[in-house]
Amino acid sequence: HGDEGSLSSRRKPPCVAPTARQTPGRRPAGAGPPPDSMMAHRLVSPVALLLAALHAAVLVTATRAEELRAGDAVRFDEELFIRRVRPAPTATQTANDAHAEVAAAVIGHWQFTTRWLPGETPARHFGIFPKALGQVLEALRVEEMRLTFSQGEWDTASWGTPLEPGPAGLELWAVLSDSEVDSAYGAESTWRRLTRSLAGLSCSSLESLDEQAVSQPLKTFGITEREGLTNRTVRYGQLNSEASCTENLTPWLKLLPCRSQAGLARLIAPAAVFKGAFHSFSVHYRRDCSQDSSGRPCPVELVLSLTSVAGSVADGTGALRALVGETAKDITATACPVATSSRVIIETAAEAGGDADATTFGTSCDDPGQVRVFSLGDGQDSVDDAAIGHAVVTAPLPTVRVRRHVAGSGTTEGGVVTGLTVAGSAPGPVRVRVLETVPAFLRVIPTSLAVTVNDTALDPVSLWRENRMELSTFNGQPSVFELELVLTPGSFATLKYQFRQAFLPLFDFPPDPNRGFDIPSTVVSYRSNSPCRPRRWASPLLGRQLGSDVNGRLVRQYGPSLVIAMPLPDFSMPYNVITLTSTVLAYLFGGIVTSLVRPLDIVAKKLTEAEKRSKRRKGFIKNMLLAGILGAAWLFENERDTFDEWAQALVYDPLAWLEQRLG
Repeated sequence: HGDEGSLSSRRKPPCVAPTARQTPGRRPAGAGPPPDSMMAHRLVSPVALLLAALHAAVLVTATRAEELRAGDAVRFDEELFIRRVRPAPTATQTANDAHAEVAAAVIGHWQFTTRWLPGETPARHFGIFPKALGQVLEALRVEEMRLTFSQGEWDTASWGTPLEPGPAGLELWAVLSDSEVDSAYGAESTWRRLTRSLAGLSCSSLESLDEQAVSQPLKTFGITEREGLTNRTVRYGQLNSEASCTENLTPWLKLLPCRSQAGLARLIAPAAVFKGAFHSFSVHYRRDCSQDSSGRPCPVELVLSLTSVAGSVADGTGALRALVGETAKDITATACPVATSSRVIIETAAEAGGDADATTFGTSCDDPGQVRVFSLGDGQDSVDDAAIGHAVVTAPLPTVRVRRHVAGSGTTEGGVVTGLTVAGSAPGPVRVRVLETVPAFLRVIPTSLAVTVNDTALDPVSLWRENRMELSTFNGQPSVFELELVLTPGSFATLKYQFRQAFLPLFDFPPDPNRGFDIPSTVVSYRSNSPCRPRRWASPLLGRQLGSDVNGRLVRQYGPSLVIAMPLPDFSMPYNVITLTSTVLAYLFGGIVTSLVRPLDIVAKKLTEAEKRSKRRKGFIKNMLLAGILGAAWLFENERDTFDEWAQALVYDPLAWLEQRLG
């Protein structure tokens, strides 16, 4: 192409005469350009414009990426944490026997953090911050919000402490602004607008979180410990029967700057995520206005996290291959172009002598653990399974374990028992806060509430006086029990209460009433007092860094959600009422229409006396037959045994029956 020149130099007007050097076979002068030349003449300009536009877009994107890397106005960090674990051996097994019989599980945790610093980027210019979510949170003045989808049961004994705890199903809690609560709309209207907006963005059933399923916790989440926040600004709700699928994960991926086309999000395969033993993904937003910013906008942080567990992974299978799936072609971890930092963190076993590439945590813990950190973009473009390795670790167990079950049987009365166990290895007493939310359709018996610590019952009077106890009203807010207990290492606490199931109106039942009704999960929170270093990297949302102390951090644990069988009405009765009403209306309107449409032929005819007597006899016989049928139906329904006895006597020995009746 270089010999022929550029596209513009090869264009010729159609009226130019051929020169003496014209080669044979060219079209003569005056015949106009050939058809191919005509099409090229018409398409050169749009193609050139398209190429120029694409080139300019690439330059702008590259320039924008460099600005985001260099500047501090907007910062985007992405991290992937990988842990390969095996179930802990039992008392009758050695570690080698247990590892040989039980397959390992691979835990992958993705975390994407977007942060705005004050004064640099106005809130109306979103940049790489997701605009669809930012507009909703900015319009409703939300201070903090967390939305979590979870499916499956987290195996604490095998997988250790949950990386991002959450209940089964869907969880949403939000901190509203005081100005929005005091506005003409009020807190309830703001909450409804928030749930409906997030329901549209996440393709979920959040709009069903009405006042009967929403509580206002005080201290469980640690959000009301800030100055100026009260429980009237906090809303919390769960939908434990909500199932998550690709229609929920796809909007979550669209909140990322690189979507799932680049960066560590390329390793998120929806088919592998939903095929795994457990998955959970969340959206956590926070506006930090605690420090004086001299009138500048408050910094905001958005953390998108996803946890996926691939169970029963064969030995020799790479961690990325297990998380992405066998059918994936490219399983190499690369960095997002706009990411400030991109890290892959692998947890490895603590071996004698250590590892030159591993970061070793403090040695004050029994099992210190190690991690290997791969920083993508700093001389390393990608990470694959060969670099990650196949190290297997034993996951650390949480300080507090939660157990829960339903007591009683039947559909009229029942109870719930929640047990808390503090690990004996805890360095000191643990102050535990328990949030128990009971829906309004379960009438809690106040005198049945009891709390025992190491089989010692607490005083009921002080229990109700020193803690928050709110009972529900009919079709109102749920009952809320928010307790605060101080438990020593190795202790065990039990919370018990009984309830009566209410008989609900017809339209309060879900489409699948025979499945049962959900009781939200118990939320247990406590401040960690462990002197150990963390076993994983830390969330920028909570101001934690790799290798920092964990002492004083707020830790949450969730108990299992429960299903209660409720008294069910006869759902066929509405059908019977509808059919009977429709039949009566059909006869009524049919008779009216017939009377209005059919022509009337009036014939004057006088009946004779004999005809009148015959008509009266026929009417009498008809009435007697109808009365006999109705009487027989009544006897069959109310005196069925007597009716059966008479019928047998009439069939087998009618004379004896007549003598018995007449005698």
